[in-house]
Amino acid sequence: MTPNIPQAVRELIAEYRRFLRTSYRFLDERLRRQFEEHLDRTDVIVRGPYVTLAREFERGGTLREIVADGGLAPDLLRARWPFGEERLFRHQEEALIAGRAGRSFVVTTGTGSGKTEAFLLPVLDGILRRKRDGVTGLQAILLYPMNALANDQLERLRRLLRGSGLDLSFALYTGDSDAAAQSLGEAPAETERTTRARIRSDPPDLLLTNYKQLEFLLVRREDRRLFTRSLRYLVLDEIHSYRGALATEIACLIRRLEAHAGLRPGELVAIGTSATVAAKEGGSEALAAFATTLFGQTVAPEDIIGERYAARRDEGASWTPARPDLDDAALRDLDPGNDASVVTLAERLTGRRCPARGHVADRVATVLEGNRVVHALEAIFAEPCSLDAAAEALRHQVAERADVRLDEVRREIEAYLLVGSVGDEDHPPRLRPKLHTFFHGVYDVALCLDPDCRALVPQGGAECARCGSVARPAALCRTCGQDFVKVRFEREDDDRPVGTGDFYSDESTAFLTHEIRELPEGPGAEDEEAEEAADGEPASRRRPRRANDERLAPTGVCLGCGRLMAEGGVCPTCNRRAIPMLMHRGKLSTCPACGDIYTRGDIVTPLRTGTASTVSVLATHHLDRLDGADRKLLVFADNRQDVAHQAGYTADKHRSFALRHAVARAVRDAGDRSVYLEELPERIFDHYRDLGIVPRRPTRPERERWLDALTYEVANEFTR
Repeated sequence: MTPNIPQAVRELIAEYRRFLRTSYRFLDERLRRQFEEHLDRTDVIVRGPYVTLAREFERGGTLREIVADGGLAPDLLRARWPFGEERLFRHQEEALIAGRAGRSFVVTTGTGSGKTEAFLLPVLDGILRRKRDGVTGLQAILLYPMNALANDQLERLRRLLRGSGLDLSFALYTGDSDAAAQSLGEAPAETERTTRARIRSDPPDLLLTNYKQLEFLLVRREDRRLFTRSLRYLVLDEIHSYRGALATEIACLIRRLEAHAGLRPGELVAIGTSATVAAKEGGSEALAAFATTLFGQTVAPEDIIGERYAARRDEGASWTPARPDLDDAALRDLDPGNDASVVTLAERLTGRRCPARGHVADRVATVLEGNRVVHALEAIFAEPCSLDAAAEALRHQVAERADVRLDEVRREIEAYLLVGSVGDEDHPPRLRPKLHTFFHGVYDVALCLDPDCRALVPQGGAECARCGSVARPAALCRTCGQDFVKVRFEREDDDRPVGTGDFYSDESTAFLTHEIRELPEGPGAEDEEAEEAADGEPASRRRPRRANDERLAPTGVCLGCGRLMAEGGVCPTCNRRAIPMLMHRGKLSTCPACGDIYTRGDIVTPLRTGTASTVSVLATHHLDRLDGADRKLLVFADNRQDVAHQAGYTADKHRSFALRHAVARAVRDAGDRSVYLEELPERIFDHYRDLGIVPRRPTRPERERWLDALTYEVANEFTR
């Protein structure tokens, strides 16, 4: 079944909110209510989805026409360009003109807009022309922030130049390039230099690398010889990722490169690509100034090359459909892969009949042509806009919708986005929506120290907005939800500790709380106490490990400045009497309320989400409504360390979740008969075999190893 994307996004948002609610347990009911109210507030945790409608880019001439006009080296026609005989996009043509004129420029267009071809055309054209003039050696460097992007570009160049006969050599030079070049899906091309030794002995025309490796190349004597006055082009991909100190390092690196190559000012053509640029007035000027500083080359505002869209075609007479009678079920039950379902909704939405034959995208397009609602949506979603804001705008732009309830207009908009987006490459849809949703974790939540207020203070506030008392970062027991605030002492005699939201603790950290709360009665507690009384034994205490309270030292805290002092003391700064609190100094691995122990760190952790866990949940639930070939997801991170951590964390969590689902299924299937703990490994093994996790016909040693591992994992799951 083809996924209903708006419905999938709604379910993803609901699952994310549920994850946050269930991740934190509060022993104090008042704090729990505050936290859930915080999560329910619009745009606090989730913003969006924001919708934009993709548009056709304005076209220029074909590559053959440009060559015929003298705008390109004729040999470039032999390369296997992905656009073939189609016309280039206007921004690609503008980049070619700027590059041929020797001007530095930046291409700022969206994903799938052909940014790679926009810089490859002028770079390869320049290399071919200079080689005809006798220039040899390295002429162009393509610089990427990550090896993965460089590897991807290498595969593109292989596809582009393999079998073309073009006198264009290229190479990848990264920390693992010798191995990576041989392991990629695309086989090496004829003119590719595949080893470092070959690169040094016979420098390629074009080199792909990352900025860290370029730093090494400029340091090593045997590699510095690559950079001569032949160098003409430098391409930086994803320049929006270069910020702050990193941007400064890259700027210095570029200037060192020019110095090693012996280039004079203005001889290097610097090219940048970015999918991000400020849309507000002055955005191009600001980006041009940034690029000029980064490259050390002049980048004029007119050489910030953005997207240019084709004019919408005139559809003749327009008409306004009647207000549709839709409910949530009509949208929820739509299967975009079922032509009859799509046509039925389109006819119900517009009040017109679709043609009986033809591709579903063409049939739906006939009832959208001239539709004033569709025209208004195309104008509204030219820029990112939420569905609620779009509904308000539509009520102002279409007179017939002015008095319709906002939720009904929103439902109508969503229906148009659904039916209008059905199509394929050969039969493109009328509407091509892109949905962007921004998820925010729970960060920097503080707790007011006034025992009569105890308000949760978001956004890292150090003062309660409700009563004006001092607030410090909140922390909760992983097991029972006993609340604390966490502080850090800057020195040994420090009596005014600062709040800290760090996950790890040492002797300079402390946990403060007003009281250790009673745990609620568990199921069956009354029955157990009655049985013990009947046997003449003392009734069970509600918290048998209350002895942990002894590790908490009484102290006084000033509500004005957070100063610690003796109980009942008066703050010398604020002249306020201290309130009594309990304090634990150092690592807190045993909860004073429930007695549970966490040996690997603090059992009391800050009230904040971890990035890895948040991304893992979002990634998992992104796949909920995807099947077959559509069940794919790419997760990007800012650096390799984050990628490595996220990959390991997600794999570990999926393994844990798979085990828990298998245990739950085994217990559910057993019904009233229940299931013995010793039986679980065998049942899980059979379930894993059905899923393909375990080989269908494992050998005896494989089976024994799996059962040993599952026995350990099940025991660990029940005892941790």
